[in-house]
Amino acid sequence: MPNEKLEAAVNDYYHGNAHAAEVTLRQMSPNPEKLELPGKLAPLDEAMWYEVMGNLALDKGDGAGAVGHFEKMIEREQAGLGDKNGLANSYCRLGEAQSAANRLQDAVISFNKACDLKEEVQAPPAARVNVMFRYGEALLHGEKHEDAAEWFRKAIAMAEAAKSEDETLAHLWFHLGRCLKPLASQLDSSLKFQQAVSGVQKEQTGKGSNIDPALTKRLANWNAEGEKAFNNALKFAEKAGMQPSKRIQMQRGLAEMLFVAGKAMPSVMARRKAVKMAEDAHEDPLVVAHLQHGLGESLSQLNQHEEAIKSFLASVKGKEKGKAESHILAKSWFGLGEAYAVAGRKKEAEDAFRKAVTCEEKSEVKDDGKADRLTKYHHALGTFLDSIGKKDEAKKFLEKAEG
Repeated sequence: MPNEKLEAAVNDYYHGNAHAAEVTLRQMSPNPEKLELPGKLAPLDEAMWYEVMGNLALDKGDGAGAVGHFEKMIEREQAGLGDKNGLANSYCRLGEAQSAANRLQDAVISFNKACDLKEEVQAPPAARVNVMFRYGEALLHGEKHEDAAEWFRKAIAMAEAAKSEDETLAHLWFHLGRCLKPLASQLDSSLKFQQAVSGVQKEQTGKGSNIDPALTKRLANWNAEGEKAFNNALKFAEKAGMQPSKRIQMQRGLAEMLFVAGKAMPSVMARRKAVKMAEDAHEDPLVVAHLQHGLGESLSQLNQHEEAIKSFLASVKGKEKGKAESHILAKSWFGLGEAYAVAGRKKEAEDAFRKAVTCEEKSEVKDDGKADRLTKYHHALGTFLDSIGKKDEAKKFLEKAEG
């Protein structure tokens, strides 16, 4: 018979009471301060101990620690001849921990084992969909967008065939959209760069290089599928009565997908709806501010620069009120500067570009994009100063951008 206390701890954890689960483990531990495995437990009971320990570690952001616990869990399950369906769930959990620990290759191996075991035991569709979803999430976390999209497609097909709940389908479609949006955005940027290079070549030599039509078709397909994914997510979320915060995320995803696809007017309409949804739901000012920034981008794409200025100003105000980090605030100041510049409001443009530079320079965030953002802001300010005759100061910022 399973150890009743450990069985209760597992049930407590999966019913949302992680604290009660941890208390039980401390009561059982020879040293409550260190949560040491008690003696004289059967292998499958030891597996339950490590299962709870792994989950607690994962909740605390300790991916590496969780991996160690889940590996021990699987070893004890195998020693105790645990059933294959349970082992599949354990490999799935191990894959999630490996993904959190940025060990994506190991996570792929674990998720493949989980999928194979679910297939072998002919697990119910809902259980197999869950593993596919977790697999897709891990790949998405590792920025393997094409691979992740394929797993979400498989999960959607199985969920639809099994007539899964609307909320499940909403999550699956939303995550598929999340995969397709960066794919489309990156390919769109690449094609625009190729077109620019081709234009320069044509000016210089009379003949530009051709753009691969297969890439253009792929972009169109990703844009169309992404738009469908977010629309379906919203449809199922509404049917399921999901929380406004989730539906706002989906509406934002749809708006961003339309923006990437160059559908300016639909993007503006989708952004306005997202802002209204957030305001009606009394969301955090920072959430609304991010949405206002996006609306400003879409309005700029539509050449409605005065309206864009209003949205960027609202974004700046909301981010300041919400005490956003400096690099987040810099993004809206930069967008505002661009809108002012195009609208011919030179003094306001200069002030906004300067504030973007100042915010980014004082930001303590040291992520991979910081250098690129600084280069972008320095270059924009330098170029703008040069255009209004402030040549000496312009040169300093342009040198910073180059260096």
